Amino acid sequence: MYAFWDNVLAPLLMILQPSVVVEIGCETGKCTRKLLEYLAPRNGVLHAIDPAPILNIAQWRQEWGSAFVLHPQRSLDVLANSTNAQMVCIDGDHNWYTVFHELKILERTCSTCFPLVVLHDTSWPYARRDMYYNPAQIPPEYVQPFTYEGIPIDSGHTINKHLANAAQEGGARNGVLTAIEDFLQQTTLPIHHTILPGFHGLSILVDERLFALYPALRRFLQERTYTPVQADYIARIDRERIQASSLASLVAPLEQSQKHLLEQTRRYTLVVRKEVHALIAQMRQAYANRHLALVTALHQDRLVDKLTDQLVTLQQELFTLKRTRSVRWFQRRNHDPVPPENQPVDILIPIHNAYEEVVQCIESVLNNTQSPHRIILLDDASTDTKLLRYLHNIARQYDDRVLLIRSQRNGGFVRTANKGMALSDHDVVLLNSDTIVPPGWLYRLRKTARECLDVGSIIPLSNASSIYSVLTDVPWLNHPHPEHVAQIDALVQHSTESLRPEIPTAVGFCMYIPRRALKRVGLFDLRFGMGYGEENDWCMRAASQGFVQYLDDTVFVYHKGGASMGAAGILQNGQITVEANEKLLRKKQPEFHAIIRQYRKNNHTLTRIQQTVANAYLHRKRRRHIAFVIHQHPNSNHFGGSTYHVMDLVRSLRTSIDCTILYPVSATSIGVLQIVNDHEHQTTVSQSYADLLRCLNPDVLHVHQPAHSGFSVFSAAASLGIPSVYTLHDYLSIDPHFRMIGPGGLFVGLPNRDDPCPTKPGWTYGKWQYAVRGHLLHADAIIAPSQYAMKMFDRVFEDLPAKRYVIEHGYPPVVLSHKEHAHQCDVCFFGASMGAHKGKSLIVSVTKELCSKGLTVGFLGANAKECPALCGIKNVQWFGRYNRERAVKLLQEIHPKAVALFPMWPETYSYTLTEAWSAGIPVIASDMGAIGERMRAVRGGMLLTSMKPLEICGQIMRWLDSPSYDDAKKQIATYTPRSAAVMASQYMQLYEQELLAGAFVNLKG
Repeated sequence: MYAFWDNVLAPLLMILQPSVVVEIGCETGKCTRKLLEYLAPRNGVLHAIDPAPILNIAQWRQEWGSAFVLHPQRSLDVLANSTNAQMVCIDGDHNWYTVFHELKILERTCSTCFPLVVLHDTSWPYARRDMYYNPAQIPPEYVQPFTYEGIPIDSGHTINKHLANAAQEGGARNGVLTAIEDFLQQTTLPIHHTILPGFHGLSILVDERLFALYPALRRFLQERTYTPVQADYIARIDRERIQASSLASLVAPLEQSQKHLLEQTRRYTLVVRKEVHALIAQMRQAYANRHLALVTALHQDRLVDKLTDQLVTLQQELFTLKRTRSVRWFQRRNHDPVPPENQPVDILIPIHNAYEEVVQCIESVLNNTQSPHRIILLDDASTDTKLLRYLHNIARQYDDRVLLIRSQRNGGFVRTANKGMALSDHDVVLLNSDTIVPPGWLYRLRKTARECLDVGSIIPLSNASSIYSVLTDVPWLNHPHPEHVAQIDALVQHSTESLRPEIPTAVGFCMYIPRRALKRVGLFDLRFGMGYGEENDWCMRAASQGFVQYLDDTVFVYHKGGASMGAAGILQNGQITVEANEKLLRKKQPEFHAIIRQYRKNNHTLTRIQQTVANAYLHRKRRRHIAFVIHQHPNSNHFGGSTYHVMDLVRSLRTSIDCTILYPVSATSIGVLQIVNDHEHQTTVSQSYADLLRCLNPDVLHVHQPAHSGFSVFSAAASLGIPSVYTLHDYLSIDPHFRMIGPGGLFVGLPNRDDPCPTKPGWTYGKWQYAVRGHLLHADAIIAPSQYAMKMFDRVFEDLPAKRYVIEHGYPPVVLSHKEHAHQCDVCFFGASMGAHKGKSLIVSVTKELCSKGLTVGFLGANAKECPALCGIKNVQWFGRYNRERAVKLLQEIHPKAVALFPMWPETYSYTLTEAWSAGIPVIASDMGAIGERMRAVRGGMLLTSMKPLEICGQIMRWLDSPSYDDAKKQIATYTPRSAAVMASQYMQLYEQELLAGAFVNLKG
């Protein structure tokens, strides 16, 4: 889609001037960056939807802030939540099912006009042919028969062999353009469809009602309408371009490989001695020829093993040559330089079955490795078809950093590891497939390798690394999750002293080997067969040539131990080594065991490291740990009041307790944000809340919004002995709709127990409340931010034994401006006022009446496109959306005479009320819920006595000119919002005195 930016997308943005754009499929972010460059200066928001973006997400969020919202999920799971989008760019999964249902969701969720939709790949090859990034995620009845053989082009070559493409072109429910046509045939909306050929094709769907609002839009599309002859000509040119690109992609890797091999050969043409020059040049030439033959035949499985074995033999011959007298002389004079920092490290992962461990290992490497690297997956003839599918999908999805090498016969760990080391020209990390790595692990190992030039190998700390193990008695390390490993790694970084002690031998679970050491020592001895002992032999050989083995005590890598060996049947239950290999090691290195015994006897540095880590772990676990449950991503740009409250609370508590925030990511996965001191770790797990609580084992579970977790989370916490708290942010416990609003959009009060629930077919309100009561019986405390909310709750659940607390929400520090501003409007509707529950229909009617009387009405938090009914009215001003941090400042700058809040349901608190008073502005509000309660207490405005637009208009005009208005201004001049710190201290007192008193006695393992 990026190819259309200058001529199509940029002009469309300038015509529409959208404030919210959705992009489906961002990949490397070329088009994403262009969209953000347009939106960010205009306070707009881009929702980027991509389950596997090739982006440095943390860097993008830091660069673009609140303008960039990433949804790392499937479009069909989150598209309905990206509300109020005026423009949608679809460049994701190019198949009928996904595109058709994306359009259906947009049709179902559009409030006024269908958004302008731009869809890529509507010409050949995917106009009439499905492509699937992950066929398993598409319902089987919608999946066309597909292959991984590529799409044929005119030259006899194929394209996109790494993707699942429909075997046949054309037919029903096949292709992107077919999905668009089927959608247009069934929709009742007046949609105009324009197709632009070239660069795989682009379709533009426009609601014809937008032409009246944007006349330039119709002219723009007319200028880009092609005749059938022109469109066919451009399509033919585009097909020729694709063919040329395909041929170029085949030639480029060969040219790069040739250039790389020539550069290596050039180093040896500069030798001063003729004998050494001749020997090495001859050997390098043979190596280059066979290496080229191997690379050429990599995708021919029947040749991979044979050619790789020849390459390993050749490498060993080369090492033998280098041990000759003349070559040793040359090496003493020409030491290999330390590789540059931008040179990648090859991470070699030998694999044989053990699906769950392999997936966890690879996902941790993909998510937690930022240093330059390449991942080489060395599959040693696995028989698990589920694992093989996963490996192929990973290799296709991350083809720029993942290489999959498969063996047709099981050669064992040693042969597989040698194969990977022979294929690499860089430093390598041998990583067992039953490990989990933490963030930044490779950077720290490589830092040690660069600072210690005599490195033979480096290993990190681990729970299972023979004599170097730490934290061996931590129970949850038997079944860890990546967030636990990251937590322990962070503890290790801050507790150890970076001693990096020398050790007699490495342990092969995670073994960093610099290329210069491999060149001189050689590969593993193949006589060690299926594995065990080969790394000990290699370290002894390395030590004899002056290389030193190091333990990096700044890194912790989890190791399960024996997963692949057990899956292959090499190790039986309880077996930790291979007897035959032990005999071979004693024969080759008879002094090895004596060296180990001596080291264990005098390992004072290692003992110091192990004790330091153990003490730090115990000290850390004495901190309180609170888990919070919310209903949305904590970094979302579309917060509700409950999420604001939780984030304010966590920011105030994080210095004294550990906080974990649990939130839904999809129907089957939970997001986990752990905050320990100043460190944050975010991950996603596919577990139930009960299993996750069992692993996290917090001291208190604080549920703020159980809309997705369900009230059963209280029962789960009780079964684990975890105290629980429930804060009432709405009325979900009483009504599944949570606002108690009837069909007419008005508050109906407590529902009748015998009435059916419209949002839960087959349920009555009484059945719902009975089910909720069964779970809330396990809650230890109920908290409400207002007396009204607590009274409403107790009208249904008065019999629950949980203690009741009313704790008003706090607000972050506000920096007020004392600069005087002129009134930009008389009345300003503040917040997300265009929702039905916020009183949209009443607001529209009142606005028209006020404007007809000569008053000026403003909207802060909404824009004109959300309310066409008010477009064109002279006295209406639109100030757009805002970030919470700027809310009070913007209100001061707009300086309305009064802020208006007309919610249709009894809110439990209201941050907008706090922000209006903080800005020194009186409030006009409907007399409902906590707003009415707070207005009476502060006397900072006027409560409506009628809900009829004409009467409201009269009441407002009279009040603005009355002494009561001046009295309200005086009252709020002395108003100080309750601080988040004071609120947090009350919560901490509740946690400590009521829930944890006498209960926090164990150091939770």
